[in-house]
Amino acid sequence: MENEREVWHSRVFLALVMLNLQYYFAKGEPQVPCYFIFGDSLADSGNNNHLITLARSNFLPYGIDFPTGSTGRFTNGRTVFDMIGELLGLKAYLPPFSSAFTHDILRGVNYASGTAGILEETGKEMGDNISFNIQILHHRCIVSHIIARLRSSNLYNDTAAQHLNKCLYTVVIGSNDYINNYFMPQYYPSSHLFTPQQFADLLIQDYSRQIMSLYDLGGRKFALFGVGNIGCTPNAINSYPTNGSGCVEEMNSAVQFFNEGLKSLVDEFNFSLTDAKFMFVNVSGLQSSNDSTSAEGLGFENYIPPFATAKGVEILKGVNYASGSAGILDETGKNQGVCISLKKQVANHQTTVSHIVELLGSNKTANEHLNKCLYSFNIGDNDYINNYFVPQFFNSSKLYTPEEYAQLLINQFLDQIRTIYKQGGRKMYIVGVGLIGCTPNATLYYGTNGSLCVNEMNMVASLFNKHQRSAVDRLNKEFIDAKFVYINQMNMMSKLSSSPAAERENGLCVPDKSPCKNRNEFEFWDAFHLTEVVNMVTANKTLNTMDPSESYPINILRLAQFANPKC
Repeated sequence: MENEREVWHSRVFLALVMLNLQYYFAKGEPQVPCYFIFGDSLADSGNNNHLITLARSNFLPYGIDFPTGSTGRFTNGRTVFDMIGELLGLKAYLPPFSSAFTHDILRGVNYASGTAGILEETGKEMGDNISFNIQILHHRCIVSHIIARLRSSNLYNDTAAQHLNKCLYTVVIGSNDYINNYFMPQYYPSSHLFTPQQFADLLIQDYSRQIMSLYDLGGRKFALFGVGNIGCTPNAINSYPTNGSGCVEEMNSAVQFFNEGLKSLVDEFNFSLTDAKFMFVNVSGLQSSNDSTSAEGLGFENYIPPFATAKGVEILKGVNYASGSAGILDETGKNQGVCISLKKQVANHQTTVSHIVELLGSNKTANEHLNKCLYSFNIGDNDYINNYFVPQFFNSSKLYTPEEYAQLLINQFLDQIRTIYKQGGRKMYIVGVGLIGCTPNATLYYGTNGSLCVNEMNMVASLFNKHQRSAVDRLNKEFIDAKFVYINQMNMMSKLSSSPAAERENGLCVPDKSPCKNRNEFEFWDAFHLTEVVNMVTANKTLNTMDPSESYPINILRLAQFANPKC
């Protein structure tokens, strides 16, 4: 029922909910004494400011939400790597190499440069940058200064090697080798010379040598970030054909060869370099993580069980009644087979309530418990996808105008919400219908008439959303001892696929042009780079995730705590 883009954006939203409830900075002593950052514009904190390049961001609106304003970071606030430092307890942001010698280099340095890549030539169509090779040379210079400083100081017991062994090294590079090289045949011959697999092998070969250079310079704790879903950026979607998908899948498929090679390289390094620890951060995996993280983010140790298997005391923590192809109307989705309509789901909840009464011993105690529970409703899409817009199975589009059908749905929806209230529900959030006209199924089946989506489907569904929001206002007035929240998924998805700042032709922000005030509702800051609020999600998950599909074989917190066995 759901397309890849809709699922992806919904997951970003759920992750943001998680973050609002779970994002805490590290307390006490720093987890690492020093931190070195290598990479591209995802981490650049000002190294490009004085280069002759179009890839600069030392002007507003970049940095509009950063404590000191515009610094050269390619986002509205902090980067993922700023936040990783904060979460690890570091007291100040790391200086860019361009100004490092006016700071305490023993704490670390940021070498990252916008448009930089693993290959020397990558990104040069934009002007100068500092390639990964040059970043390593800069680090060699810093190491020599660290050696000199520690030799001349009586304040430190560690040698330079011992100090560097304890530092965290993060590397986020490779995206530009695709965005600003392989997928720019007008500037680079790489796509003509190499298949995607061969190009990934070339990158991994150079990358391996570069990481070994950092190891030889004393690095022992490495977090190596893979390439994300570059085919899902606004720039990619607007520049290349999506063939009915929400993203440019050719681009996403190509980078997976690199990610697979990088993960294998991590295994090789961990096997051969036993005095060091390497981890792979699957950025694509973080962007595609399971929806169940919303429950995880609320503090639940386990995912909410489905009604079909929920039993015993576990029902006190919640039950999932959702059913694929189900709708508000009983008949919805029956063209797909048996499903559990909203009305039946509410009846199943009454069964659960009866069991809760038995477990807690009285109706009063059960009601007090249910009053504290969170109820979520995400239903209505199928009443359009698997009812109104399939006239070969259902006659609803012949019987009702779009406005009449939306009103029919709202009336039945409110009946079920009021029933949940009677059963004890007092905290409910209601998710509107998404951009159903932008699914691959919709665009391929109905045609778009030159648009990216089937606009008729989105317009018809938006009538339901309008009524649903008004219904939430009515419910909050009708039941003053309860709270109802409406989540405009359609509006959120359209914002997440765009950016809140005006863009130039190269996809970067127009200097000094005021962005939207509601920028925390957007995923992308410009055509390439994510907003601070999404960076928060990535930083938090990278540090704490226990999912090996996201961070392998350990997370950054475990990496920071790694002790060199040869020390």
